[in-house]
Amino acid sequence: SPPRVSPGKAPRSDVAVTVSMKFDEDYDWLTADEHRKTSWSEWLRGIVCNSVKVSPKRLHVADLQRGSVCLLLRCLPLSETPTLGGSDDRSAMELALQVLAFASDKEAN
Repeated sequence: SPPRVSPGKAPRSDVAVTVSMKFDEDYDWLTADEHRKTSWSEWLRGIVCNSVKVSPKRLHVADLQRGSVCLLLRCLPLSETPTLGGSDDRSAMELALQVLAFASDKEAN
């Protein structure tokens, strides 16, 4: 018999997705100070969370990489954030696509 998806549970195909956002910042300046790096990353994550209307619990800062600066945001699947309840039923992939759309909109401006 086909596997059943119980109500409120995301299908197993919902896995964390990491989105890369490029910024024209000085990588060495930004990462020279741990506090500066963290506060900048968290500030940006807050802006993204607001714009795609998602709980910060579902969007984690995964890493900062060179390439000017690439902020990697990890979109968590619903299965890893069950405490949020039914208010947000987007899969990690849907969320990632919205973050990407927001990022490309910002890059275009």
